[in-house]
Amino acid sequence: MRWLPEPLRLLLAALLAAAVVAGPRRLAEAPADPTGFAAGVLAGALAGYALHELAHRYAAGRLGCRAEFVLWGPGLAATLLALALRGAGVGVVPVILPGYVAVLCPWRGAEEPPWVAASGPAVNAALAWLGLALAWSSPHHAGLGLGVALVNSWLAVFNLLPFPPLDGYAVVRRSPALWLALLAASGVALYRAYYP
Repeated sequence: MRWLPEPLRLLLAALLAAAVVAGPRRLAEAPADPTGFAAGVLAGALAGYALHELAHRYAAGRLGCRAEFVLWGPGLAATLLALALRGAGVGVVPVILPGYVAVLCPWRGAEEPPWVAASGPAVNAALAWLGLALAWSSPHHAGLGLGVALVNSWLAVFNLLPFPPLDGYAVVRRSPALWLALLAASGVALYRAYYP
């Protein structure tokens, strides 16, 4: 779907991520309760996708490369299937794989440093921990914070899976220690978002 402008691809991916994590019915509650869980998931998905992309762009740009968010057919189909199952009331693990950030370094090929691929999931892990901090420090905003934490920790964990074309594949091949640290930070945030 490269015919769609990149901002619309990101928006579509973020909305799908929010709907899969919160469930379509619950996500519809976001406008009615701007400090609730569904609003947190929506805000967290929108911020998480945008900042993930900007992190990759900045890291790639420092090497003279460029980055572009692309929708990935198989991942998009898996995300839509997870969304349909959630909409039907079937309990399913949130699958959030609608696309990925392609880093294009024509002069270096696949040899860019691991922090280029790690930058996006690191941003999501940081947003997840910020959401948890909000939830723990402000009971009035606990739902909002947990929503931000849940969607961003899922985005980080899924992006860190060690399979191409996901970020985790590039990170684990170049720096297993960095990959493990990011996966641990994201996994603990995910656990704490479920069990605050």
